[in-house]
Amino acid sequence: MANVYERIDDDKQFLNRHLDTVGDGTGSHDANVDGSEASDLGPQLFRINPPTEGTHVIHRLHAVVEDQGNFQTATYGALAALTNGLRVGYFNTTTNAIVDDLTAGHPIKTNFDWSLHAYPATLNAWGGGNQHLVAVWDFAEDGCSLHVNSLQPDRCFGVEVRDDLTGLIAHEFIAYGYTV
Repeated sequence: MANVYERIDDDKQFLNRHLDTVGDGTGSHDANVDGSEASDLGPQLFRINPPTEGTHVIHRLHAVVEDQGNFQTATYGALAALTNGLRVGYFNTTTNAIVDDLTAGHPIKTNFDWSLHAYPATLNAWGGGNQHLVAVWDFAEDGCSLHVNSLQPDRCFGVEVRDDLTGLIAHEFIAYGYTV
């Protein structure tokens, strides 16, 4: 018999949002971009801005990396290890400067690095074709959900790409939680 769940708190809206380049859900969420200093745009931030009113409470971040070839511990997807890596944290919405680095100065440069912060980090290869890594960073399980609050409109949550990831097939970040 299937379980039926009833929404008890109508003040909360389920949050299932791709981080994007604008922060409001309207920008590009394809993070297989060139975020290197040598590119025209430089580092690129994929983010979620605060709501107009209220708070996004983020419980989890899913990072998905798809590539062809064999993923290894010391590669990013099937690419070589990244030079600068990805930073996850709170950023200034105007300057994109990092305000609170959740990777604690150890940016994600390899597939293994996702497992240092996010678990499980699962590699999926279904009998041929592309492989993909799904890393689940569960902030709530770690003891502290993240808040992106309308009272701090200059602060967003995001992932900063600082290398050339155009060789990947796909790369996306999805935030889960609720909005009050």
